[in-house]
Amino acid sequence: ASVQPTVDLGPDVVACVGEEVVLQSGFGSGVDHDWSVPGATGPVLTLTASATVALTITTADGCEAEDEVVVLFSEGPELDLPESVTFCSSAGTVLDATPVDGATGPFGFAWSSGGSGAAEWVNASGSVAVTVTDAGGCTTEGEVLLEALPSPELHLPGDTAFCFEDFPDATYVLSVPGGFAGYSWNTGNPSNVQVVSGPGLYQVSVTNNIGCTTTESTWVEGFCSMPLLWVPNAFSPDGDSMNEVLRIEGRNIVDLEFVVYDRWGNEVWRANEVGAYWHGAGPSGS
Repeated sequence: ASVQPTVDLGPDVVACVGEEVVLQSGFGSGVDHDWSVPGATGPVLTLTASATVALTITTADGCEAEDEVVVLFSEGPELDLPESVTFCSSAGTVLDATPVDGATGPFGFAWSSGGSGAAEWVNASGSVAVTVTDAGGCTTEGEVLLEALPSPELHLPGDTAFCFEDFPDATYVLSVPGGFAGYSWNTGNPSNVQVVSGPGLYQVSVTNNIGCTTTESTWVEGFCSMPLLWVPNAFSPDGDSMNEVLRIEGRNIVDLEFVVYDRWGNEVWRANEVGAYWHGAGPSGS
């Protein structure tokens, strides 16, 4: 019985223009080779131009086997990058070096700004270059001139806290530099100064006279850090349900010691924590 032959021309090939690609059938010259390339004979085929190559071999006992491979010759990836680009510095811009034709991929990217992906974000004037390499090692270089238009410079504080509870009449504000063409707070305020009425997110977008916008935000929390202590200067434990106890109240207190003495200097009550109370019953009461 005859053994069924197999042909393997290998995977599809990408090569650079000017190179040669050599395909080998793996059989000797005594086997009939029928290449799809006109004029090609024998077990070896040398290519210098792109082609889809099919090969059928026929052994002496009449058995056939076939395979096909695509060979692409590349002059380097074709890029569609602009020669120059203008953008606002605050927003920056994204450059995309993805080749027009993906047939010779996968591709590698090397940007002069350090990136290694198809897209690169830039936000400063100057120039940026990219080298794109295809599967055959063929390269194309591109360069883009960059002009970054000035955006408003502003700075809101980082997340901050104001004491709304203890000082209800106090006015707290967030502000950014004046003199720009437009202001837009997330509160609807069109001014450069925003009154902070309570906790929450405050965000502002500032636009200059050339249309460039900078946006910043800060989160405001309500927090009163000052230690506060409330102790009544009198109370009346007389059973009328009004001012019956002396209670210690406060906030942000780490250490507390409160002692009540009688007129002879004897200790009658001691408190070590906020919320403790005394109903005036003497040393044993609490």
